Amino acid sequence: MKKLIYLLLSLATLFTLSSCAKDSPENVAKKFILALNEYNYEEADKYASNSAKKAILFVKKMQNFGASLRKKQNEKTYLFAKDLDLKIIDSQINEDEAVVTYSYLKNGKEKIDTLDLVYQEDKWLVVIKK
Repeated sequence: MKKLIYLLLSLATLFTLSSCAKDSPENVAKKFILALNEYNYEEADKYASNSAKKAILFVKKMQNFGASLRKKQNEKTYLFAKDLDLKIIDSQINEDEAVVTYSYLKNGKEKIDTLDLVYQEDKWLVVIKK
């Protein structure tokens, strides 16, 4: 009987840990924003839907215009800010869609924005709505 209880507790723990392994909309939004902030397009693509991947490609092309100047100045640049201080404020989940509200610092001022996500292929992905 003790072995049965131990087995059931072990299975319950395993189930709990595996369900926590999936990223929440908040975690996906944070990883996506932090990756974009450092122009890490490959990392951002992991959390992007097809529409967001197109937007990332556009940002990447625009960023390439200033790349030679930055190389001459030998400085690292950021999309939003060096000290982003990203904070997730809220998230609203409605079935397979979510909206994450976040704040960050830009030029010393707090900015608040939202990011839309959709649940596809067993994971949350950032989506760019037109």
